[in-house]
Amino acid sequence: KGPNQEEPLLRFKGIDIIVRGEVHTISGQTACCKSLLALDLMSAGINVNHHSSLSVTATSDLKVLLIDTEQSAGTINQRLNQILSKAIEDRGVDKVCERLLVMKLDTLSPKEIIEQITISLTEVKPDLVIIDGVVDMTENFNDPYESRRLVQLLRNIAVQYNLAVIAL
Repeated sequence: KGPNQEEPLLRFKGIDIIVRGEVHTISGQTACCKSLLALDLMSAGINVNHHSSLSVTATSDLKVLLIDTEQSAGTINQRLNQILSKAIEDRGVDKVCERLLVMKLDTLSPKEIIEQITISLTEVKPDLVIIDGVVDMTENFNDPYESRRLVQLLRNIAVQYNLAVIAL
């Protein structure tokens, strides 16, 4: 398929669930494991042999940019170690690290977060971007104008960079 066409990146039991050029959302109550689900999708994206009850598979080895504005660095490291330790053992740290970039942006303003994401998209050229804490990309997520502006920004990123965005 050509650029900006719906190319599947992740599948669930053979059904395309994450495609290029689209913004996908994960929502739910506080502490309902949205971040854990996002990490599971990330590990499927970089094609690691993770032990998941989900049947999510990648269509190819993907380059994933994981952006977190909520979790503590310790929590992120602990979860990544749990998910990636077997992959690092099987494939080597270099193979895993060339497919994954993790950015912790909890100390930045919404404008700075957007600037850092834009810089990283150009440098990293990911296939899949996972943003855990998308509400932190706006001053007031409850403001309809700001929310629409953020959604449009994410859509533009997905199309312009020919990637999929998963927003939590």
